Amino acid sequence: MRATRKHLAAALVCSAIAPLFLTGVATAQDAIPTGDGSVSGLVWQDTNSNGLIDAGEPGIAGHQVTLLYYDPAVPAPGVPVVTTTAADGSYRFENLPHALYEVEMANRLEHGQTFTATGGDSRFRSYGRMGSPFTIDEQFKDINRVNAGFTGGSNDYRASRITLSPSKETYQVGDVVEIVGGVHYEGPHADLLGARLTLPKGLTKLNRLGDMYSTLAEAEPATVLEGMMSEASRTGEIGSTGARFRIDQPIDAGRITLEVLPGHFGVTDPDPANNTTTVSLTAVAAPVAPAPTTDPATGPVDQPVGDVTSPAPTSGSSAATSTSTSTPTATPVAQATGSLASTGASPVGLIALAGALLTAGVAAFGLSRRRRAKA
Repeated sequence: MRATRKHLAAALVCSAIAPLFLTGVATAQDAIPTGDGSVSGLVWQDTNSNGLIDAGEPGIAGHQVTLLYYDPAVPAPGVPVVTTTAADGSYRFENLPHALYEVEMANRLEHGQTFTATGGDSRFRSYGRMGSPFTIDEQFKDINRVNAGFTGGSNDYRASRITLSPSKETYQVGDVVEIVGGVHYEGPHADLLGARLTLPKGLTKLNRLGDMYSTLAEAEPATVLEGMMSEASRTGEIGSTGARFRIDQPIDAGRITLEVLPGHFGVTDPDPANNTTTVSLTAVAAPVAPAPTTDPATGPVDQPVGDVTSPAPTSGSSAATSTSTSTPTATPVAQATGSLASTGASPVGLIALAGALLTAGVAAFGLSRRRRAKA
């Protein structure tokens, strides 16, 4: 008799909880108030990875779904209410009070799947939540279509290349160089992705380059740049971020590192080792031009303009008997306009000498004629 009663009690308990596992329905737990609200959705296998519930795509049974209830009077983490999906992948939370809620669920990496792209029928992001809470109130009592799609396959995210332009083995302080990093992925899932460039000190950012929008404030130091694509890219499509920089100080083999920032499908990346790449940048101080010098021992001697003259001898002295000599000096002589330059010697002495020689010659000629006449 007692055994029969125990079996009957067990059967009643099983019959009470069986609908929860068979239909994916959960009622509010004792930890939260009751109400007239509900949340429902579908968890399905997105076989073509397009984010839409297409004909023939099956639901996923037995997947755990957690509803987080936020008490308006208590600034604390949400109170969890848990259920699992039914055989067709559907789930439903009932008897919910008016409040703020979130839905979260685990990924399916152990099954080789992850969340499909958002924007279609799937509401969940790669971290397992919808992105923002929602409210149940008098106007919106029933929140439905809180769906989650899962897809197979993986994306291999890669840091493609770092480009320096102009390309040099060694730069000089004051040079301007463009530094741009490109990233992409190979795989079946259209995805958003970003890039991070880490640079050495000694660079001043002049202006941004690349087709990604900046995810950091412009006032951030020039040693880090981050960019994100504005829309999902296709496999093999390269997105880039970078800037034009001025080199302000010497840099000894400074490292420039590029890192790809995976999007929704980053958890599927089979080879994280190729997510980064590095190059080096070396810059030296600019050469200093030598200062001009007027030292005759090291510099050229300017040639004088005009004639080079020596001081005229004084009266009573001759070049042959003089015991003292003077060093000739280079004296610039002003150029006269319309006349020959003066030598500095007087012509009177030359004229007197010529007159004396002429007189002596005439006298000698006259004496010679008188001698011939007497003979």
